[in-house]
Amino acid sequence: MRSFKRNLPPTLLFIAGEGGHMEQARRLLAQLEPDVRAASHCVLITDSEAVDGGAFDACWVIDTCAPKHRASGLRDALVYTRSSARILWRMLRRHDVRMTIVTGPGFSMLPALGARLLGAELLVFESWSRFEQRSKCGRVLYRFAHHFFVQHEELLALYPRARWVGLL
Repeated sequence: MRSFKRNLPPTLLFIAGEGGHMEQARRLLAQLEPDVRAASHCVLITDSEAVDGGAFDACWVIDTCAPKHRASGLRDALVYTRSSARILWRMLRRHDVRMTIVTGPGFSMLPALGARLLGAELLVFESWSRFEQRSKCGRVLYRFAHHFFVQHEELLALYPRARWVGLL
C-alpha cells in the first residue's frame, strides 16, 4: 500500500467500543501484540471512558472519540458526526494509518471509512453477539473492508466474502 505521509511513523488504528467490543479487541490484541509493537505506532479509538491501561502498554495512544451514549435523535447524530470529524482530522494530521482493525459498534463506521479513504487496509470483525442478523456497522463496513471476519459460521450465508475465524 502506498502512503503519502512518509514523514510520520506507520500506524495501526484499532477501533473498538465499550463492553464486548473492547473484550474482542483485547483478545485480538493478545494474538497480535508482539508483531504490532515491533512494526508500528498504535492508536485505539474508543467510546469507552474506562479503558484498562493494563491491556494497552506505552506504545498505544488512546483517543476517546464518540459520545458514550448511543445516538437516538438528530442532536445526538450531529454530536457524533462532529466528534468523528474531529477524530478524522487528528488522524490525518498526526498519523500515517496503514491498517485499521474494527470490532464495532456503530460509532466506528465514520473513522473506519475515513481511514479507508486515506488508503489504510480495513479489517472488520463482526460482533460475536451476532448469530443470525447483521449489525448496522457490519452491513456498512462489509462493502468497504479488505477483509471481513465473522465469529459464527451461520453468518457466512449473510456475508459471502467473509472468513469464519471462530470466537476471539
